[in-house]
Amino acid sequence: MPTDEKPNKRKASRLDLVWLFPILAAIGVGYMLFDTYARRGPQIRVSFESAVGIVGGKTPIRYRGVEIGRVSGVEADPSNDRIMVTGRLDRGAEEFAAEGAQYWIQYPQIGLDGVESLDTLISGPYLAALPGDGTQASEFSGGLERPASAPRGGDLRVVLLAESVESVHRDSPVLFKGIEVGFVDTISYSESASGVSLQLVIHEEYRHLVRTDSYFWEMSGIAMSASLAGGINVDSSSLRSIINGGVSFSNPPDSDGGPASDGDSLRLYSSKREASARFFPISIEFANAEGLVSGASAIKYRGVDVGIVTGMALAEGMQSVVVSAALFDRYRSLATENTLFWIVRPRIDLTGAEGIETITNGSYVSLNAGTGVPRDSFIGLEQKPSRPEFGPGLDVVLRTPSLGRVSVGSPVFYREAVVGRVKAIGLTADGAYVNVHASVEPRYAGLVRRDSRFWKTGGIQIKAGLATFEVEFETLESVLKGGLAFATPPQAADSGPLTDGVVFDLEETSRPEWLEWSPGLRLD
Repeated sequence: MPTDEKPNKRKASRLDLVWLFPILAAIGVGYMLFDTYARRGPQIRVSFESAVGIVGGKTPIRYRGVEIGRVSGVEADPSNDRIMVTGRLDRGAEEFAAEGAQYWIQYPQIGLDGVESLDTLISGPYLAALPGDGTQASEFSGGLERPASAPRGGDLRVVLLAESVESVHRDSPVLFKGIEVGFVDTISYSESASGVSLQLVIHEEYRHLVRTDSYFWEMSGIAMSASLAGGINVDSSSLRSIINGGVSFSNPPDSDGGPASDGDSLRLYSSKREASARFFPISIEFANAEGLVSGASAIKYRGVDVGIVTGMALAEGMQSVVVSAALFDRYRSLATENTLFWIVRPRIDLTGAEGIETITNGSYVSLNAGTGVPRDSFIGLEQKPSRPEFGPGLDVVLRTPSLGRVSVGSPVFYREAVVGRVKAIGLTADGAYVNVHASVEPRYAGLVRRDSRFWKTGGIQIKAGLATFEVEFETLESVLKGGLAFATPPQAADSGPLTDGVVFDLEETSRPEWLEWSPGLRLD
C-alpha cells in the first residue's frame, strides 16, 4: 500500500547519513597515514655515551634550528656500554643518512665560545645534525658537544692562537675589508692550556686572501673613542659582529708570504692597532707604569703614533715595571742604544703644564730618537728629557739613592750661577739607584774635575733667633723645580778636563768646606 512505503524511505536515508561520518573519518585517517608514510625518510641509529633528556617520540632532530626528523626510540646496549637512539628522518633529508654525517646532543652551554642554546632549558635537549657527503648509511656514533664542521670542497682551515678572547664566539664571522669570508668553527684551550685556540673556516672563493703573513685581530662590535681635538668616533664593522663578535684580518702592503695552507697557525691580536704593531717587539723598564693600558696606549714620536704598548709585568724583585711594546715595522729604526723613552702624563704645577691632552686621550710613551746600534730593551726615564740648551756641553751622570725634588730641567749651579741643566732622569740597570743626567754648558765644562762634589739644592732654610729671622734660598727657580750644585777643590786644578759620562755621587746636602773651595780654574 502507498501509505506503507514512505516510512521505509526515511529510515534508509537516516541509515546512509549514519555511515557517512565514519567513512569520511576513515578517509581522513587514511590520508594522514599515507601523508605520514609519504613524508618518511630513512631511519638512523646513533650511539651515545649517554642520552640524558632524549625521549622517544618527542625529541626532535634538527639542522641549524630546522626540524628534519624525530627520535623514535631510546634503548641501552649493554654489549658496548652505549645508548642507542633510533630516529626517523623526513623525506628530503637523505644527506643526513650518509657517510660523514655527524650527530650530537645539544644541551645549553656556557663556555669559551659564549652562551649557546639557552632555549633547551625550557624545551629540553635535541638531536643536532650535520649532513654527510658519502654513500648511504644508517649507523652513526654521536657526541655530547658540537664537533668541528666537516671540511667541504676547497674551504681553508687555519688556526688562530691568542692569550684570551672576549667577544669572539662560535659562528662569529670572519671579515676581510668588511666582507664576510668565513666563520669561527671551534674555540678551545690550546694544547698547553696557556691560551686559546680558534679554528677558522674560510670559504673556498676567498681562501687566496689568507697569506702566511696575514694578521688577524678581534672585533668587539663597536669601538668608540673620544677626545677634545678629534671629537667622538664610533666604529662598527657589521650588525652581526656587534651581536656576535668576530674576527677580521688584513695583509701587509708589502706582503711576501705565500698562500696559507690547511692547519697553518697564526696569531690573533686583541685589536687592529696591536696587530699593526706586531713587527718589532721591545721592552722598556719604568719605575711605574701608571696610566698605561695594554693594547691601547700609544708610543709616539713627534706626535705620530709609531707603536703600541702590548703588555706590562713586574720586574724581578718587584721594584719596577717592564712594559712590553711593539714598534710599527717602518719605525723599527728608532730602537737604538741612545733612544730615550718616558711616559707622558698630565702635570700642572707652578712651573707650567704638560701632557694636558692625556686627560682625554690617556697617557702614552714618548721617545727621543737616538743613534747607535739597534737594541730591544731600554731603561725608561721618569720625566721628559730637557732640550740641549747649551749645545753639546759636558754630560755627567749623578747617582743618588732617591730623587728628591730634582726634575728634568732643574738648574745646575756653581757659586749660585746657573751653568747647566738636568736633561734626563732614569733608574740604574738593577733599579737600586737613580741616575740624574746633567749637561754643563761648554764654557763652564772646565769647572768640573774628577774630585768635584755635587749636592742637591732647592730647599728653603730658615734661621731664627731672639733678634733675627733669616730665610735663605738660592733662586726662585730652584725653590720651584729643585736643582743641583757643585764645587771643585783647589788641588783639582792640576787634573785635566773630563769626558762625557763620568759618574759622580749626588749628596743630599753640601759640607761647609765645599763652599769655601776656590780652585782658580780658567774658563775657556
